[in-house]
Amino acid sequence: MNDIADLYGGITKKNLIKGLKKYLRENNVRRKRSDGYGKMAGNGLERPEIEGVVYSWNEFERLPKDVVVVYAFMKGCDIKYLIDLKEKDWFNRKKNYRNEKIAEGWQCIYKKGRYEVMPSTAKRPVNEFRRE
Repeated sequence: MNDIADLYGGITKKNLIKGLKKYLRENNVRRKRSDGYGKMAGNGLERPEIEGVVYSWNEFERLPKDVVVVYAFMKGCDIKYLIDLKEKDWFNRKKNYRNEKIAEGWQCIYKKGRYEVMPSTAKRPVNEFRRE
């Protein structure tokens, strides 16, 4: 087990969990409505199950890094995938996407219950209650 944990040594636990969630989303490992945890809330991913104990994602983040590494390895999220994400600088992507696009001349509109950023040349939906 230490050999596997040493391979993942260059990646922090937080980035490891982010990469694992991205891997699970890409491979459609979604939770089911009948899993016994109420409404479809949260991130929509299946909850981690380790030795018959089902953890929420918040509880899973508090587990030791070795446990997270082994779980990621068992799910198929190997070190090559995480290194590729790190080389593409996926973990350090900018958070101010909306502000950058507005500075470039894009428009922020309220559409279907959320704010979206659209180019100024795009067709805008007809909505008399639009917020600008």
